[in-house]
Amino acid sequence: SKVLIVEDEVLVAIEIAEALTKLGFDIVGPAHSAAEAEALLRSAGCDVAVLDVQLGAETSQGVAELLQARAVPIVFLTSYARGQLPP
Repeated sequence: SKVLIVEDEVLVAIEIAEALTKLGFDIVGPAHSAAEAEALLRSAGCDVAVLDVQLGAETSQGVAELLQARAVPIVFLTSYARGQLPP
């Protein structure tokens, strides 16, 4: 299965990619911005996605909406408490 990783922190993205690769997944990305993630979706596609909620000054909401439209399962990651998350 191909897993799209969207994470703006480079070291965290590398750790996630390494862990999933060891489990046998093929990695798409990691993307560090919503625009990069959308480009990867168009060019490579994915079977599942791991999204950081907050990507610097933006969120991954638009990427999540694209994935939902394609019925792609999503795992959200964040270090924020639920009350701190964007709607």
